[in-house]
Amino acid sequence: MMKVKTKSFLKNFFIFSLMILESFCHKCDLLKSDLVMTEQTKPHTAKYYLDIVDKPERYVPEERYEVTLKGDMFVYTNPKFKRFMITLESKANPDDDDSVTYQTGKFVLGEDGLSRFSDKCKDTVLEANTQPKSQVTLIWKAPPSNSGCVSLRALVMESREKWYETDEFLFNGPLVKTICEDFNENEDVLPEIEKICCSCDEAKYELAFEGKWVRNMHPKGFPEDIWTTRFGNIVGASHKINHEFWKEDSEASEGLKELAFNGSTKKLESELMANIANLRTVIKARGVAYPDITSSSYAIFKVDSENHLVSLVTKMIPSPDWIVGLSNMELCLSNCSWRQSRSVNLYPWDVGTDDALEYTESQPSTNPQSVITKITSSNPADPKSPFYDENGNKMNPIATIHFKLEKVIKKECDPNRTPPSEETEVEEDEAMPSVRSGCETTGWSQWSSCSVPCGRGHMTRNVRFKHSPGPNDCTQIKKEETVECNASCQSGEEVGRICPNIIWGAWSPCSVACGKGWKQRYRVPSDDDDEDEIDKECPNKEEVECYEPDC
Repeated sequence: MMKVKTKSFLKNFFIFSLMILESFCHKCDLLKSDLVMTEQTKPHTAKYYLDIVDKPERYVPEERYEVTLKGDMFVYTNPKFKRFMITLESKANPDDDDSVTYQTGKFVLGEDGLSRFSDKCKDTVLEANTQPKSQVTLIWKAPPSNSGCVSLRALVMESREKWYETDEFLFNGPLVKTICEDFNENEDVLPEIEKICCSCDEAKYELAFEGKWVRNMHPKGFPEDIWTTRFGNIVGASHKINHEFWKEDSEASEGLKELAFNGSTKKLESELMANIANLRTVIKARGVAYPDITSSSYAIFKVDSENHLVSLVTKMIPSPDWIVGLSNMELCLSNCSWRQSRSVNLYPWDVGTDDALEYTESQPSTNPQSVITKITSSNPADPKSPFYDENGNKMNPIATIHFKLEKVIKKECDPNRTPPSEETEVEEDEAMPSVRSGCETTGWSQWSSCSVPCGRGHMTRNVRFKHSPGPNDCTQIKKEETVECNASCQSGEEVGRICPNIIWGAWSPCSVACGKGWKQRYRVPSDDDDEDEIDKECPNKEEVECYEPDC
């Protein structure tokens, strides 16, 4: 009898909430008056949030992006929702001109079977059923070029009285993300350096060096023997702040002077290896030469939260001592993610060891303290320079370098590291709860291993206390964190099945009082589970490592 009543209630709830969501969806304006409101989230305490994988600052036209709607598992225990709506809205940008078309792109339903397209509202996705959900995943295909900005906006319902959305006047918040087209970046200007990179993850990039040193772009004084024109081998590194191996207005190292003189990278590579403690990857790529000087040369490298800058150089051949390259290219973003892609134009630099002004001349410098200077259409201000222009017109780039994010490698954060935003934004009454209450801590334990050997699972870590509080003590301190993890699968290994509707119980206490132990949690049957429909392949138990203070 109870099961019949439960199913009847769920059926009525489904019909009623469907009417509510479809009615406000018909207008596509997220009117609050269409729902009964007794509880609504605030931006800093959101229970649910939209996440665009890798958190891109801007979208690339017609690129595909993975979008996830999920609960905040750091603050809430197993947050679940039954109904949701995600819609695309075009947003005007003050800088847009009359040619902007204001398209929004389109959604592609995820493979989890939890979503469907709305019959009444364009560019809108609703839930496919009222089963409790911990997250929903979609693919958003960005609109074509010149489409302006797009907002992805969500509304989440736990019940008719309890629902969540971000203020309709906000462009960004927990349940709304606004992203604009990636066409305004100045390829002649490097991104601003992030003094602290807050990303925990490593990133793998592809670098493409594209030559543009050809007669029709740089006709003045171009070498008579075109077959001699080439770029030497490219060398560089991903490195820490203040560990670039060259920069403007500084004296070149002996290795860079040798490269500028004859194109040899040997001594410069030795200098980089001597500083390997401050580097992540030494970058090496082949040079390009006529008739393929406009082709591209490629290299792969990695960056991390400490080594998030890139510097590199190559010699222009023939030239007195001229190089092209970049110094301190920033790949980390202020939102703790990694730049998706970026192109940077390269221009010639004079290393300062030769005072000649033409490609095939040589005149060793008489000033031993010469520094690296940028060559422009007005520097040097001498008509003999092949780049000089009496009107000071901007010169064409000698080459362009393209950075493309290949892969984000998930890593654990240092448990004792505090993000910059938290260092400056902690309110006074929350600053030292452990000191005031006597619940002193010594930081986080290390993360447990992933709960599954292959595929998606969970990792946990616990706060370490100086003393052992009781279960009801120190309640103002967050004692445990749980995050998702993706365990690497070996060739032929079967990926663990993902069961999005599982409700888990609390983790058991750690099996030991000190050192390394184990803890478990078990699947909790739901009132909505039909005995005949329970997925037998989904796990009933998870077990992970736990770490208590050293014995």
